[in-house]
Amino acid sequence: MNQLPKIMSAVKAEHLWLQKNQEVYQWDAVISDNRYGLFHEQIRSVIITHQVNIKTGMGGWVNKIVKWINHYYLHKFDQCWIPDQSENINLAGELSHGSIPANAVYIGPLSRFTDSNKSNAGYLLILLSGPEPQRSLLEHILSAQLKGYKGTVKIVRGLPSETVKPGNTEGVEWFNHLPANDLQDMIDNAALVVCRSGYTSVMDLVRLQKKAILIPTPGQAEQEYLAAYLMQQGIFLSVNQSNFDLQKELEKAAHFSPKFPSLDYVAFKEVIHQFVYG
Repeated sequence: MNQLPKIMSAVKAEHLWLQKNQEVYQWDAVISDNRYGLFHEQIRSVIITHQVNIKTGMGGWVNKIVKWINHYYLHKFDQCWIPDQSENINLAGELSHGSIPANAVYIGPLSRFTDSNKSNAGYLLILLSGPEPQRSLLEHILSAQLKGYKGTVKIVRGLPSETVKPGNTEGVEWFNHLPANDLQDMIDNAALVVCRSGYTSVMDLVRLQKKAILIPTPGQAEQEYLAAYLMQQGIFLSVNQSNFDLQKELEKAAHFSPKFPSLDYVAFKEVIHQFVYG
């Protein structure tokens, strides 16, 4: 709740920026990824978001206020594209279903990856991401627990601008960042992935049908909900960061068979075609 003034100020700044630059560039349409201020009264505009029902972690009247504000801005766009399926089998649960804006269009899940060509080389892959200090905290937790691990581990730190990385040790290889193609190859060939429960990661992992353990970022209600929901659906395992024990989670994963749903990852093409050509 205390972030609302900052968020609304950013939305206002985005809207003013678009109004000013539209006079110069005369765009035909705007498609924005979670940028709530990029709507315009004179051109068609679309916002892409899976959070039409935001989880605040506070419940009650706070959720109602945030939901009202969220829908108020979503309705300013011509369309709200939801990267999920409308059916009962979906990835975002209550975040993308239930009370949705009248301009909502389900476009199916999205992923930068293509169909998997996995060979399963048998290593453990750890993908770090998200805001500090939680990214670094998780890196330290996992690094400490890996000292007793006997297998091969690859760790992608999620630091594209970093030039220095921890030195490789026996069985552990570090990467600050990887291009999309290399990252897909690494995920394809992993026996198990450990990562945050951000929605982009979720969509990518389901596209590649990769067994994973999700660790939601502490304090991020959306990630906490997604991790719990996807574990309930039998798609992924999940565990809170404060309770993470690598050995115990690996034992659980060894007996876990994911129930990956059949999803349409190309449905968005028809939506875009309709938007462009009518």
